[in-house]
Amino acid sequence: MMFDMLSAVALRHPDQPAIESRASTLTYAQLHNAVSAFSAKLQDCGLSTDSPVVLILPNGPEFVIATFAAAKLGCLLVPLNPAFQADELRYYLNNSGAVAVITNEAIAEHRQGLIENINPACAIITTTADMSQPITESNREVISGELLYQYSSGTTGTPKKIVRSQAELVQEARQYGETLGLEPGDRVLAVVPMSHSYGFGNCMMAALCSGATLCTVERFSRREIVDMLKNRGITVFPGVPFMFGVLAETTSLAGTRFPQLRLVYTAGAPLGRDVFDACRDNFGFAIRQHYGSTETGPAAINLGSTDGDMWASVGQPVKNVDIRILREDGEAAAPGEIGDVALSSPSIAKGYAEASEEDQLAFADGYFRTGDLGKLDARGNLFVTGRKKLVINIGGNKVDPGEIEQIINAHPAVNESVVLGIEGGRSGEIIKAVIVCNAEIAPDDIRSWCQGKVADFKVPRVVEIRKEIPRSALGKVLLKSLL
Repeated sequence: MMFDMLSAVALRHPDQPAIESRASTLTYAQLHNAVSAFSAKLQDCGLSTDSPVVLILPNGPEFVIATFAAAKLGCLLVPLNPAFQADELRYYLNNSGAVAVITNEAIAEHRQGLIENINPACAIITTTADMSQPITESNREVISGELLYQYSSGTTGTPKKIVRSQAELVQEARQYGETLGLEPGDRVLAVVPMSHSYGFGNCMMAALCSGATLCTVERFSRREIVDMLKNRGITVFPGVPFMFGVLAETTSLAGTRFPQLRLVYTAGAPLGRDVFDACRDNFGFAIRQHYGSTETGPAAINLGSTDGDMWASVGQPVKNVDIRILREDGEAAAPGEIGDVALSSPSIAKGYAEASEEDQLAFADGYFRTGDLGKLDARGNLFVTGRKKLVINIGGNKVDPGEIEQIINAHPAVNESVVLGIEGGRSGEIIKAVIVCNAEIAPDDIRSWCQGKVADFKVPRVVEIRKEIPRSALGKVLLKSLL
């Protein structure tokens, strides 16, 4: 289905640039041919329908080619952040049942020993080297009809596996592209990691479904982003508040205008009013807030007014998405009344794989309960006001406190720890760890203990040592006392 989508666009716009990086440009015809060739190589390696395959690649043509090649074969794809460390890779490789890892030569050289240690039968397939290593049938997990496994951190310490079908992903791309009015003349900046659901669906899939040009950046760099906005004709800039905060703080850019830029939007974390105002005053563009999740894909975006309080709204539903605000009793809330945000759409995932009964209840009655609190105004604009769950947002990256607590508690000098998010400047939140020790220890010792066990953005930036953790009479941790 995804390959059919690409084929249809390539037939209509064969010479239109499909994907650009600093090193190369591929037209839609060239991308189509590269996907077909790489798919044949994957098949030569033993991959086929329902083969679980982990993808570890930065943004760029190789990520796109590998994704659509795996889709052409009907593989189960698991895109992972290249920044993940040993324990994270071990969990995802084992949980997904991966029979192969697709990556580039540089990452393969760095991670080969680790991958072989986790699962010696897991083939490492690079995007440029010989691809003759066979896949063993004994390590094959078969779940038909799906393409993608994406993981969403909950509050239990165990990431939940979300199953997305090709039909859902194509539907999501079409309805979002139509909502944004994307067309072949658009040039979409892909700086948000495409291994993340935001970068995968809102940037890569929406752009390619619409025949637009995807302009890729491996990692965020203020200098490179400004250069692309000035000189590469970018028309659509999806980002996260951290990125816009960095640009807003660059006083030398004040007064700069990007006349070809028609749409700028953000997601992944709440946008601060100071960042919104600074970008509007310094660059002349209003940052539109977008709303969605790994389970739902894009759900709403503010394409209307940003005047007054509307700057904080995530706007109206994306095409074919229905948004409801529910009271505790399940009835619809009145306009302006805060309640649970629930979403329904043909593109929303049908549920979690291997999840608890409680987690599966989030998908009851055809609506996904997001865990967010929000309200709809009289015109149907959504305002997200808070979150029931305690997931921490680090520049758009979701961090489960339980995962970090488990690592800290393994330190021999630690009796107990509580991890939470606190305000921290450009990234929106930073991680704070409050610990109770049984021996003398310094905050830097805890940070060093965490480094290498999780991605850098998960390492606590603030470590506070206390004699005890404050609790209520029922034993519940008083988080407000730890801020």
